[in-house]
Amino acid sequence: MSVEHQGDENRGTPAITTDEIESLCIVYAVGDGCALDDLAARLGLSPTLAAAMPAAVAPLAAIGLLEVHDGTVCPTLAGREWLRRRLGELGVGRTV
Repeated sequence: MSVEHQGDENRGTPAITTDEIESLCIVYAVGDGCALDDLAARLGLSPTLAAAMPAAVAPLAAIGLLEVHDGTVCPTLAGREWLRRRLGELGVGRTV
């Protein structure tokens, strides 16, 4: 279930859903690429959740933000552009 978070009208920050926050975190954590087994640790999650990472990455690969090959996950050009654009729009963190 996706929950929409209200934007901050004073800062001009757009609303964002929980699903999008999770997607941003995953694409950001992947960085330039990483072993799928390392993704849970990169997200600050328990290593016991490493087995859940393929299911977390699959929807992002399906829409072209990530690619998975031989146990390695990498952002696509579209994924990098989406991450950069959304972080900029949200005014959050550094842009990559």
